[in-house]
Amino acid sequence: MDDGISRRTALGLGAGVLAGAMISGVAPTSKATVAMSPDALLSPLTVGARFARWTVAAIHPVEDGAISVVIRAQDGHEFSLDIVARDASPFAARPPAAVGALAIHVCNSGDGWSPTTEEQGLAAMTLAQVIEANGKGEAASGLLTQADRLALFCSSGRVEQPRVDPAAISPSSSNA
Repeated sequence: MDDGISRRTALGLGAGVLAGAMISGVAPTSKATVAMSPDALLSPLTVGARFARWTVAAIHPVEDGAISVVIRAQDGHEFSLDIVARDASPFAARPPAAVGALAIHVCNSGDGWSPTTEEQGLAAMTLAQVIEANGKGEAASGLLTQADRLALFCSSGRVEQPRVDPAAISPSSSNA
């Protein structure tokens, strides 16, 4: 990796930062944003539109700090991509795609330790290219960073908390 911090390291370190923010009660910081609907952000993509080898199955309004876009692959299976505010922290989880002030995460119930399915990661990168080609990518009103979403909504179960693999942080003593 170019910066020497792997996704696993970032998530492990990020969990400590998140815990600190949650304990201190610090509210997430917000930067100047523009009011933008999901339709305006994703234009010209609409429900039913094809981009590369995928089809947009649904576009959901901003909820819990993210715009969810349901994507249908050629084989018919569907998965969701969340568009959130990009987190500039070196400890932030690295999304499969980012454009301007936005990050695109794959919603795969992953734990942050497993690699993203290639097909889903490619769809996220292609969606980022569509957004960039349309001159979009500025921060949008209502979007939070993935870390802010976890801090605010994990306890309610509305956003899934990544699981931390203790063996990846410290040497395992079970080999004895």
